[in-house]
Amino acid sequence: MFVNGLAFFTTLGRDIRFGTAEHVPSRTAKQLAKSLMKIVKLYALGGFVVRTVIMEGEFAKIKPEVELDVNITAAREHVGEIERYHKTLKERCRCVLSDMRPIGSDAYQYLHKQIVIRLVYFCIMMLNSVPAAKGISDRFAPREIVTGRRLNLKHIKAGFGDYIKASTDEIIANDMKFHTQGCVSLGPSGNWQGSQVCFDLETGRVVLRRVIKVLPMPDSVIKIINDWGKSQKNADFRNKLEFWDRLKQKYSWDNDDLDLDDGKVEEELVSKFTHIPAEIPGVRMAAHVKPDTGAVQAPPVPTMSYIAAAARANAGLAPTTGVSQPAGVGPTNVVDLTAASVYDDKSQLLLIPK
Repeated sequence: MFVNGLAFFTTLGRDIRFGTAEHVPSRTAKQLAKSLMKIVKLYALGGFVVRTVIMEGEFAKIKPEVELDVNITAAREHVGEIERYHKTLKERCRCVLSDMRPIGSDAYQYLHKQIVIRLVYFCIMMLNSVPAAKGISDRFAPREIVTGRRLNLKHIKAGFGDYIKASTDEIIANDMKFHTQGCVSLGPSGNWQGSQVCFDLETGRVVLRRVIKVLPMPDSVIKIINDWGKSQKNADFRNKLEFWDRLKQKYSWDNDDLDLDDGKVEEELVSKFTHIPAEIPGVRMAAHVKPDTGAVQAPPVPTMSYIAAAARANAGLAPTTGVSQPAGVGPTNVVDLTAASVYDDKSQLLLIPK
């Protein structure tokens, strides 16, 4: 795989979904065999034995260099898993690149070689740090399965491409020299201590630092990054990421030439049936239901009997039933309308005055 003209040796475990990538300065049989044996030893540390390697025709020259079963594809055949992984890696790299531009799309005019290499390494690390969708475990990440180490999210102290001040950790720290250096964050290193990979803006080299502090990105730093990128051999790519296959040709799934305007829905849609209400026939909507009372109700009006009872209670008078009885008239000739055989002694009596 080529990214902006830089060759990468990539691998992917078929079931574990553990991906690796290494920048190779040349594509000789000795160099490719050396990179392959690094991956085999890495799997061996996790207790896995690599017996078969499926590769494309270009890697047939490494067969005498390794003691493995190297399965070479025929002409016009491809290894579908690794090509799909390249597509996923390309999507992740472009997402990170779009996020590291602090002042707009034209912030970085050129990308340094080391920034491109570390961008691929960073995306590989992040893909290996979460459980794979089609892997052997939905709980453990491929990185943890193979290496036995889980990525600590606390070690991600800065975003990829952030401007930071990194401590130089000098032995003598009480002199007048600067003890920090301006750098660009290239992500965590992945070690146990949580060190940070940094691009030194003064020397253009990749360094490892322990203590960093994130600062706002000034225009002067962006100019320095563009100057470093302009001095590289891959300056023709400017601030883009181009992914090529082993023949330095674009992948068949590349969509750079896709017309994004094709098939777009018109911004303004005019309905042809404006006289038909936008509702479902036979279904009552919330707008059809009118509540009996509103949300704000008026306080109830007190009746005259309520006012009279309140006045008597305020004056200290005994409450009344509201019906006045003439003086000297009492209940006489009581008529019992109940049956003693049916009701007990506590039966109610109806008193009728005569």
